[in-house]
Amino acid sequence: QWPAASCASLLSELGGLPTTVLRLAMVYGPGDVRRGHLLPYVINSLLNGVAPEVGSGRRKIDGIYVDDVVDALLAAAVKPHANATTVTIGTGESRPVREIVSLGADALGAKFPLRFSNVADSRDVDLTVDPSSALTHLNWAAAVDLPAGIDRTVAWHTARSGPRHLHACGKGRST
Repeated sequence: QWPAASCASLLSELGGLPTTVLRLAMVYGPGDVRRGHLLPYVINSLLNGVAPEVGSGRRKIDGIYVDDVVDALLAAAVKPHANATTVTIGTGESRPVREIVSLGADALGAKFPLRFSNVADSRDVDLTVDPSSALTHLNWAAAVDLPAGIDRTVAWHTARSGPRHLHACGKGRST
């Protein structure tokens, strides 16, 4: 399997097709219902009155809001001088999973304590990306900060699942 950048370069050279490879940080936002993704899992757990289990919460992740990714894709599509380059799309600021979970809980008004393990995460890697290539080649930078993006994501999930009350005991109840 060839790396995407090599395939893009080959297409550019052989076919004369302008190509730009975008490497994305952790994409999140409305519409994402994949249970294996951090924010949908956290939000749905909290909406159901269950504290999410996310390990130690120390792992750092650079989260990029879906609207910013769309803007980056559009910028790459119209910038011919970005041809045959690889551009990293992210905020350049990683946050611990613990903070991301807490922001989600705050946005939902969850009143019960969150649980984190004392055991180190199996993939304790800082997932921060350097967005300087996006600024240089696409004149693009993320516009939505993490708290605002989480608020929008929580609002979408809440509207989709219906109103609920989150109780201090950790039990959710439909109204």
